Amino acid sequence: MALEQLFDQMWGQVRQANLSSGQPRSGSSRESLAIARQALALATESQDNRHLVEAWCMMAYALNANEEWVEAVPYYRQAIQALERAGDEQRAARIRLGFMNALSLTGQSREALTVGHEAARLFREQNDSASLAKIATNLGSVYKRLDDHERALAYHSEAADLFKQMGDERGLAQAYLNLGNVLSALDRFSESERMYKDCERAFERLGMPELLAQARYNKAYLYFLSGRLSQSLALFRDVRSLFLDAGSHRFIALCDLDEAEVYVQLRLPHDAIVRAHAAADSFHKLELAYEQGKAIAFAGVALTQKQQFGDALSAFREAQTLFEQQGNVFWSAQLDLYRAEVLFTVGRHWEAFSLASDADSKFKELACSANRLVSLVLLGRVSMELGRLDDAQFYAHAVRDLTEETKTPLFLFACYALSAEIAEREGRIEEALGYYQEAAQEIELKHTHLHHDELGITFYKGKAEIFESLAALTLALHGHEASGQAYTWCEKAKSQMFVDALAPHLPSVRSHASEALLTRVDRIRGELNSSYLRSGSENFAALSLSKAKEVELKEDELVRTLSELSESDSEYVSLQHASSIGIQELQQALRIFLCKGRSNGLHYFEKHVSLFPARDSHGAHSVPRGAPAIPIEEVRVRHRL
Repeated sequence: MALEQLFDQMWGQVRQANLSSGQPRSGSSRESLAIARQALALATESQDNRHLVEAWCMMAYALNANEEWVEAVPYYRQAIQALERAGDEQRAARIRLGFMNALSLTGQSREALTVGHEAARLFREQNDSASLAKIATNLGSVYKRLDDHERALAYHSEAADLFKQMGDERGLAQAYLNLGNVLSALDRFSESERMYKDCERAFERLGMPELLAQARYNKAYLYFLSGRLSQSLALFRDVRSLFLDAGSHRFIALCDLDEAEVYVQLRLPHDAIVRAHAAADSFHKLELAYEQGKAIAFAGVALTQKQQFGDALSAFREAQTLFEQQGNVFWSAQLDLYRAEVLFTVGRHWEAFSLASDADSKFKELACSANRLVSLVLLGRVSMELGRLDDAQFYAHAVRDLTEETKTPLFLFACYALSAEIAEREGRIEEALGYYQEAAQEIELKHTHLHHDELGITFYKGKAEIFESLAALTLALHGHEASGQAYTWCEKAKSQMFVDALAPHLPSVRSHASEALLTRVDRIRGELNSSYLRSGSENFAALSLSKAKEVELKEDELVRTLSELSESDSEYVSLQHASSIGIQELQQALRIFLCKGRSNGLHYFEKHVSLFPARDSHGAHSVPRGAPAIPIEEVRVRHRL
């Protein structure tokens, strides 16, 4: 058989595999790469330039689909240069489609955009709709990797329209997958989930298991962003087995990375460390330094949660070195902040102050207001520990000023908590009480989330401690006359601890209230969860002002919706909001308990005081009724005494 016919046959086999850039590795991609290597050997032996170019094109295409992007890049460059020298600009432009993906995944996204726009110009001149749809797809993917999600959405929407006009079902399914990803990044979860369902149906119909697995992987991350952590983990486990069967090392590593992040949020550090280390090892072998750095950083967070502070500092420093080699200033600053928090915890205050100052300077340069506010709060707390109360007050004022300037209410809680501690330490008790009351009000308004909470390090008083301080200072200032108010603060402290512990599991608790109200609560909570998770990410800087205002509006909407929901299901709402019963109501209940006897007393408690869980139809305790002010066992012990 002539060499030209053999090459045509080889190309036919490779194209029949229906490979695409960025898809998980599969048996088909490995077979295609083996064919391409044969073609390269034959072309090299023949010393025929035309066949060498064909072999380079085939190698670039197969390597790209087999998750070997570093190796693909030089083949793309050789092929494009040779085609341009031969005057075949049209084919050179088509080859650039895959070249863009390889460049972007190897950290060369800016060059990928240049390559893409140049190819798009030629396709427009030739009115080549099919190629324009593909270039729009690739441009959208590059912009998403650069966290420019609005522009990514525009390109993926353009691609979907073109594929639909041409009747290209496979291309349209891929466009739906890409749209699902970018809509998820924009917190448009219901639209994103709808896109994932559409592309899953299409990939099943077309018999494309690798892309079906990719769609389910992306949906698992959507569940994570929207706070459905159990569903997220279950789906990650399912798709990992598919990627293992296909030998897709990159997607197996991505599952490990994302599961590590979920476990960090769930405060399950052992599982997070196992997954993070597996991800870091895989990304190192794949030469994906950005993802490797994130995996090592997650391992450091988990080690901090386990209070293995020395190992955590080593992990953070290793991750920081990787990010600095890539010129990633954001992650360098974030890891300065993480290290400062750990050093503060172990009492190395001057080192903590130095690193927090470095982080503050970097975040200021990047205009990352949210992250900078965390740095300022830490600087204030470190100054207080060093006995520099004037400096501590300066940083507290700086937090308040920047919070007002950037409209970022999430940080007022930390500001008030810090100011209260400073005033308390200086003996200004009334002023301290006022600040604690303002912090408590922020708790009521839900403006209390800080993105660095995953470290498990508290360098200002937590929510329950705020209520405890209020109780102590109320008694110190007003004595026995204020015992009722002090009791209320104590009960709110216990209730707050319960609410915080239950928060990750709320999606699995169902209510008997209106389905429309519950859907609205789930939507708002999912959007807020995503905003909180993203508040420390690279792309938050460009959106800080608008995003902060959006978060505030969503929190206000959640408070109003829960208030409306409480009219039909107060038990469900009580699981999300710290509250308490008054001391007089409790005293009355106890008197009735003693007068009516144990059985009637318990009935009264359940019906009127709401300290016990409600009972289901079998008499078993279900979700708590009302605010969980006093644990059941504690109440019973008190009664026996």
